Amino acid sequence: AGQEATTNLAHPTLAVMKTLPARDAPLPYRYHTTTKPTSLYEWDRSKGAAVREVSKLRRRTRLAVVGSWSAQLPEGGSANLALLPDGRFVNLAHLEESSSPDFKGTVLDDKVKLPVAFVVKQGIRSWSVEGKSATRGDPVEARTMIPLTGRFRTIGDVQFWATQDETYVRHPDVTVVRRRDGYPDFVKPDQKWVDISVITGTVVLYEGKKPVYATLCSVGMDRLGNPETGPTTQMGTFEITAKHLTTSEPGKKPFADDHEVFDVPWAQLLSSGQMIHGAMWHSRFGVEHGPGNVQLSPTDAAYLFAWTSPAIPEGWHSVLQIPEGEPKVVVLIRK
Repeated sequence: AGQEATTNLAHPTLAVMKTLPARDAPLPYRYHTTTKPTSLYEWDRSKGAAVREVSKLRRRTRLAVVGSWSAQLPEGGSANLALLPDGRFVNLAHLEESSSPDFKGTVLDDKVKLPVAFVVKQGIRSWSVEGKSATRGDPVEARTMIPLTGRFRTIGDVQFWATQDETYVRHPDVTVVRRRDGYPDFVKPDQKWVDISVITGTVVLYEGKKPVYATLCSVGMDRLGNPETGPTTQMGTFEITAKHLTTSEPGKKPFADDHEVFDVPWAQLLSSGQMIHGAMWHSRFGVEHGPGNVQLSPTDAAYLFAWTSPAIPEGWHSVLQIPEGEPKVVVLIRK
């Protein structure tokens, strides 16, 4: 062992190796937000129970916390420090626990089939339709999924979709995920693939021609711009090339524009260099929002992560390349 090694098996930096992520939860770790600009520390091995500063973090930085340690600070005095998954530290007094969006999509099966609608606005109501007139009904909460029958009525220039509970919703009030009329050439009976629309902000998981899950996503703020120069999600047909339970490396696009994010959960790298990942810092799914990566709610990102291959072995944090012979998951990003 070199000078940087430790034989202290109780030391908190080694606790990360024993802190298993929660693979069956919306988030693999507990997440916190910095309440003020603060220091990022690493263990100063030459001084024992002490740390040294390695960089500064901005206010509202999001990060995962897996443990704590009391250590001497470079400026003197001791503090309780939050332990991060990569073994670095932040002053616990400068953190508050983060809330996380609870939105999630829907499994598609014999009971729930396409088309479905998602309510992405506040103040939306259901409607009853009789003849050529429509009457407002009860309020419908934002982020609600509504199963549709596939039938609709048009009154004036407004389309009303029939729901399975015998009410209607107006087309401008919801995001509709429709049945596909055709399929890409790459689709084979056992092919897993992800269909993402940057116009509607929708995601559908397919096994061959069978849709199995539908939800909303956030894409780049400039939906139809140039992905090389602006906050636009690149369109095309790609493959998933790597998977990370969490990562602080965003690939071609940053995770967020207005604050720093560490330990982004359920990250999957595409062959385009952009990522699909969980976003716990906003709830505007179905609305273009970010610099260009495809953002899912934590629950949806966890579902997709478990559904795609390869599975990450127990005790591993990442798979950096798809093993030979492993089926590749295709991601279609389109208008």
